[in-house]
Amino acid sequence: LKIQRDSMIDKGIHEGDVSVIHRQRTASVGDIVAALLDNEATIKILKKKESGYFLEPANRKYPDIEKPFSILGRVIAVIKKF
Repeated sequence: LKIQRDSMIDKGIHEGDVSVIHRQRTASVGDIVAALLDNEATIKILKKKESGYFLEPANRKYPDIEKPFSILGRVIAVIKKF
């Protein structure tokens, strides 16, 4: 999955990088996941609070995502663009 924005820069994932995804339907809290949200894939950190699971970007200028999503897989590697 090619990274298109800067929502994960604090984890060293930058625009133009390519993430390698292990396809799976579940993940652990704290994992960096590929998730399907509004028919679009996104890479975020899986988090949980009392009200349920949410997606957290690794860039403070973006808000947490607390609407329905499904997990496509876990990010297992990132190929850097140089």
